[in-house]
Amino acid sequence: MSAAPHRIAYTSIAAMLAHRRALEASRDLKTDERAALSAIRAILDSLDSADRAAVESDAVDPAAERHRQRALRALARAAKMRGAILD
Repeated sequence: MSAAPHRIAYTSIAAMLAHRRALEASRDLKTDERAALSAIRAILDSLDSADRAAVESDAVDPAAERHRQRALRALARAAKMRGAILD
């Protein structure tokens, strides 16, 4: 009998990104934690490079913040398509 793929459904993009940061900061990940981190990275990788950079940006100028918000909406759509965000 094979194990089902590991899935976590987050309540928000902020929760998913916070979990990713926590996992990346961890020195000793368990198998399921590595799978969760891989799944999150795959969702982020679905964005183009400019949108990925916008998601990671701490820029405060209005144009950068608008781009970040658009990128977060695109990330939310991608996460929902993969069942990673609860509706």
